[in-house]
Amino acid sequence: MAKPISLAFILLLVLGLGLMVLGFFFLVPTGQRGPIAWLNLAVFAVIFLMNASNLGGRGDGDFSRKIPTLGILMIANLVYSGLALGGMLVGRGGHFSFQAQLMYQLSVLFCLVLLVTLAGRASEHVGNVAIDQKQISGSLDRVRSAIRKCDSTFTLVSAATSRDYLEFQRIKEQARFLSPSESPEAVSLDLEIARLIDAVSASLTMNGYPDGGQEMTEALARCQTLLHLRKQKRQS
Repeated sequence: MAKPISLAFILLLVLGLGLMVLGFFFLVPTGQRGPIAWLNLAVFAVIFLMNASNLGGRGDGDFSRKIPTLGILMIANLVYSGLALGGMLVGRGGHFSFQAQLMYQLSVLFCLVLLVTLAGRASEHVGNVAIDQKQISGSLDRVRSAIRKCDSTFTLVSAATSRDYLEFQRIKEQARFLSPSESPEAVSLDLEIARLIDAVSASLTMNGYPDGGQEMTEALARCQTLLHLRKQKRQS
């Protein structure tokens, strides 16, 4: 979840911009406050805001998603600051017209917008990949969770030396080698295997052992069949 920007950070931004404008009026004589001077002030403000946002902007707590964004924004910061400040110095030394300097600064700003957009796309792509991977592995995690629960249940009802328990151990071992798959058939098989294993746990809990033995044996045999089918659904 995104963290809201703090009121203190907003106040610091306003204070920084205020000091920048105040310094402009104090340091630049009235006769020199032409269009180029105002353009340079605007460029300084953009550089200030960009640096401040990199330091105190919002984050979603997912560092792996923020890495591409941080990298691209750092590059954008350095490139834009260098080109913008360099353009100001060259424009002042070469006495370029306001129109020429304005077009240059707008072009550099456009490049900055492209880089920031790229940063957002990179972060979104990483986030989507993480979500997709979580969804793909979710059904398999469900199987493993059911197996852990059933293993504990066998031990609790003192059935850990039974023939059904040995069959369950074979299922547990085979499940270790299953690979995540985005195939709908594989997901369906995972959920059915988990349901059968949960049914075995429920039978043990409610009926003990060997009272639920026949139903349990059939469920375990069905699991073996489904596991065989599931192994064929490898992730492409």
